[in-house]
Amino acid sequence: MLSARPVLRTAARSAAIASRSLRVARPAAVSAVRFASAKAAPTEVSSILEEKIRGVSGEANLNETGKVLSIGDGIARVFGLNNVQAGELVDFSSGVRGMTLNLEAGQVGVVLLGSDALVKEGEAVKRSGKIVEVPTGPELLGRVVDGLGNPIDGKGPLNNSSTSQAEVKAPGILPRRSVHEPMQTGLKSVDALVPVGRGQRELIIGDRQTGKTAVALDTILNQKRWNNGSDESKKLYCVYVAVGQKRSTVAQLVQTLEQNDALKYSIVVAATASEAAPLQYLAPFTGCAIGEWFRDNGRHALIIYDDLSKQAVAYRQLSLLLRRPPGREAYPGDVFYLHSRLLERAAKMSEAHGAGSLTALPIIETQGGDVSAYIPTNVISITDGQIFLEAELFYKGIRPAINVGLSVSRVGSAAQVKAMKQVAGSLKLFLAQYREVAAFAQFGSDLDASTKQTLSRGERLTQILKQKQASPLAAEEQVPIIYAGVNGFLDNVPVEKVGEFEEAFLSSLKSNEPEILDAIRTKVNAAKANDAQFERDLTFLMKSEPKRDQADVLEDKKSEHQEVNEQKLSNPKLRKKKSSYDNQRNDSPNRSRNNSRLNKKKSYHGLKPESRKASLPNLPKTELADSTDGSKSQTEKTPEQEAAEKQRRTIRNLKRKERRKKAAAYRKLEQNQDKDSEGEISDTSSFRKPLGEPEDSEFDDTLSYMSDDSMASGISTTKKIGKRAVSAPIRRIDSATSIDLDDTNTTIEDSSFDLDLMIADERKRSVSEFLPPTPSFTPTKDLLNRKKSEALPEMDY
Repeated sequence: MLSARPVLRTAARSAAIASRSLRVARPAAVSAVRFASAKAAPTEVSSILEEKIRGVSGEANLNETGKVLSIGDGIARVFGLNNVQAGELVDFSSGVRGMTLNLEAGQVGVVLLGSDALVKEGEAVKRSGKIVEVPTGPELLGRVVDGLGNPIDGKGPLNNSSTSQAEVKAPGILPRRSVHEPMQTGLKSVDALVPVGRGQRELIIGDRQTGKTAVALDTILNQKRWNNGSDESKKLYCVYVAVGQKRSTVAQLVQTLEQNDALKYSIVVAATASEAAPLQYLAPFTGCAIGEWFRDNGRHALIIYDDLSKQAVAYRQLSLLLRRPPGREAYPGDVFYLHSRLLERAAKMSEAHGAGSLTALPIIETQGGDVSAYIPTNVISITDGQIFLEAELFYKGIRPAINVGLSVSRVGSAAQVKAMKQVAGSLKLFLAQYREVAAFAQFGSDLDASTKQTLSRGERLTQILKQKQASPLAAEEQVPIIYAGVNGFLDNVPVEKVGEFEEAFLSSLKSNEPEILDAIRTKVNAAKANDAQFERDLTFLMKSEPKRDQADVLEDKKSEHQEVNEQKLSNPKLRKKKSSYDNQRNDSPNRSRNNSRLNKKKSYHGLKPESRKASLPNLPKTELADSTDGSKSQTEKTPEQEAAEKQRRTIRNLKRKERRKKAAAYRKLEQNQDKDSEGEISDTSSFRKPLGEPEDSEFDDTLSYMSDDSMASGISTTKKIGKRAVSAPIRRIDSATSIDLDDTNTTIEDSSFDLDLMIADERKRSVSEFLPPTPSFTPTKDLLNRKKSEALPEMDY
């Protein structure tokens, strides 16, 4: 509505004009024209107002805002934002961006993606309506970006035209296909024992400073041979995600990629240790979104998460600051879902969905080799295998320090090239046998020939798997070396020369036999290779290196030991020590006992060698077997030797008959004495204790007696005589007689002993170590002819 003031003003003006016209007496026509012109002004104002009113738009630009209640440790508590989504980006008035993680009843928990120094309490916060999005596309190749995809390499802005959400749902079951294409790493220990396929998730786990990043970096460098070509199906684009790493480490890695001309097909996503925890949490999802672009467009990509342990630590920090309930090792309850939803996005797609692939190599750092911790066990259960690196192997110089016993690939030979599958089938078995035998070899015990052969070949196979950093090998270069090691062609090469042999052998193949390498490369890529022709090609490669026999290897070992012994004997100090050691052995009390046993073993039926030589005539020597059954050797004998052997047998039989007669006489004498004692030993005074032994002392001693028959077979009979050592009575004791001072029951068998042998055998027992030597006692005819009433003499020690 129009105001009354212009109307009154117009009326006042008209009245003034009319009064003036009356005083001046101007004509009426002129007054009429002036009045008409005076009425035109309000008409123009109204028309202008009407035009302004018509131009007003009815659309309203409404923004949902909130206010910061508190700020600290990178977490902002915001009041309002009732319709905000989880994971949505919000903008603060100070220009800092944040991401919502906690949606509570009266407030929202927002993590800041930058410094919280600029955010103030009471500051306005408004929604952006967008989930975290990152740039994608081939324009990112050769660039270094942060956790949100912003370039940080100083090469200018990105010229990409596509973006993607950082967190998306993983592909389902139907769009996937089983892993069947190899993804070669260039490492012999991985490609031969733990093969990785395109679309697989292979974990690299180990302690710090064990070469985990080196394995991943060599894998990136190995893709250069295919990315320089024109076949898009063979190219593999690489995404390296550095989480919680030092800036110097990331810069060194980027420099290594540039020097090896590998940065042109690689993308580096860096969330260093100096950046906020939310960026370290988001960086793996950002890298995965970048790699998914290649997968969904029918290409192949490799993503390396270095490492997921630090991402879990960053997520734990955020969860604790948001006051979420902690779980095992203070990690939140959904930390398993954190890694599972990330790693499940790596897949091999079917032909209907472009046949692309995304291969994941997550890295986990352990503490003291503990793979049973919370995060390592979670990731091991999610992935399709693991490459376990051991600090002990790393310090031994075995690099890459891969423990082939604990490393495994659940895809197996399905992701292995055909040529490698043929030559490396038994490599893991050989190494397993080598590790098992090596444990026993440390004790220095005697090993048989097959065990020594296993140790010798295992050392060379372990040496073969060593490889320098940043020097990956193609499959056609790995196959001949592994084939040579598995089939024993390197057994004649010293262990320290295996590396030199590899270099010389490969250079010889490249210069002299390039067509054979081309044939191997062709069969690697062929679906159906001729196995027989392949074997012939490899045999032709190794024909200049003949396979060594086991006897040759053992002969070399024997010669090495002989050289060492000669060197030791040539040293006068060692000779002096050896002579003094021999003197000590001869002077030891056990020396006589050992000599007596040795003489008895070599004697015939218990006779000592001196008496045997004295009783035998001077006849030509014959070879007699040392076996206990008295069998002759298999060598042919002359008639003179046979005659001498026959004469010796005759003499032995005569002496055996003489001993039996003596034994029968003693048996008859004992039977007469047993009649008086009625089968019991009533007189125990003949069993005397050693000199100087107290009455109440307890001393165990075991006496061994040997009968005629048992002497011939080398079997000894052990007698337990009480709880203390006693002297043997001068009476006949059978082989099965058990005499105890507490229990004097005796059992007699048919075997009998000669008295002189019994005394000699008793002298060499452990009692002789405490008592002076006893003179030998020899029975005479007078003793045999004594009457039963006469008491038997006693022998004192």
